[in-house]
Amino acid sequence: MKKRDRNKLARTFVLKALEEGPASTRELADRFNQTYSWGTNPRMLCNVLAKNPAIECLGNVDRSEKGQRIRSTLWRLKEMVE
Repeated sequence: MKKRDRNKLARTFVLKALEEGPASTRELADRFNQTYSWGTNPRMLCNVLAKNPAIECLGNVDRSEKGQRIRSTLWRLKEMVE
């Protein structure tokens, strides 16, 4: 699969996943990597999220895992205001 096709697939996957509600970058990456065998890396996923005008950043979420603080960004679809 070409890189351009992977990015397009990642964009559609992220939009469908965010229709269910807000999700963190980590949650989206985990779901994506479980669905597709070739997976994604955090850099590609963050680029897809940040450059899409239909998605907005809600802020950062802190959680602790194995004694370490992990910070990830929370994303959601923008509300269409007419």
